[in-house]
Amino acid sequence: MGATIENSDIIYLQEYINTTENTSLTAVFESLECGSRNHLRKFV
Repeated sequence: MGATIENSDIIYLQEYINTTENTSLTAVFESLECGSRNHLRKFV
């Protein structure tokens, strides 16, 4: 279940990264994506 949630988060974050023009928000989303990828590795 945790891996499914992290995968969903990564997909949403990538979408936000690709659609925002605000560099500060992009940096936040990239950090969150990195965290989700780290969590995902722990689940699989």
